[in-house]
Amino acid sequence: MSMLKHKAFTLIELLVTISIIMILASLLLPALRQAKESAIRINCTGNLKQLGVVVYNYAGDYRYYPARSLPNLWTDTLAAYETNIKLKRPGGMIHCPKAPNFGLGSGAESYLPGYGVLFYGVCNWPGNPQTGPWTGAGNYPPASPNQVSNPSKTIVMADTKETSTSGFLVLYNVANYPKIFSGRHNNSDNILFSDAHASNFRTPPLLNWLYNKMPRNFVPLSPYLKGELELE
Repeated sequence: MSMLKHKAFTLIELLVTISIIMILASLLLPALRQAKESAIRINCTGNLKQLGVVVYNYAGDYRYYPARSLPNLWTDTLAAYETNIKLKRPGGMIHCPKAPNFGLGSGAESYLPGYGVLFYGVCNWPGNPQTGPWTGAGNYPPASPNQVSNPSKTIVMADTKETSTSGFLVLYNVANYPKIFSGRHNNSDNILFSDAHASNFRTPPLLNWLYNKMPRNFVPLSPYLKGELELE
């Protein structure tokens, strides 16, 4: 009888121990998940900082920023300038580690990295006269560094939502387009500015800026069309 009582007591101990382990696991898993998400976000920020150095050096060498899409896509331009940028390979500085793998198209530029330049901004500057390849609707030559009056607030590129396989990403600062801030880092996005620094911002204020600051025209060139981020 004493032996049976001892076995029953041991079984109870085991069940209690398992219960405690399960409770501890339920408490620790969210923290571990959050730590993993933070590591991914930091990795993404590091990618953008590396791209910021590339963009900064490019603008210094050529006296203007890489153009958005003409005569070449911005992804092609940066890959030709910096050989460490591999467009068709997941990972590396041009690919957000949490961006979906959008797949490959037919061209070298067709690997979609999850980062997008602003439709209007330093890579497509509405203050410049349309000339050369930049003669179509919405196409302008890129800005030169001396045209950017507030580089610490002027967006170059950011985490971008993409719904197609167009071959490159554009972050539209024009209303009613689907290619917007992604919110993939726990409802936040990383942004690269023209002074080569990158920071993380909550997505809702970014979307409010994106959709509610639309200017009526390009003259005078508004801070919004320059890509100057002003959050309320």
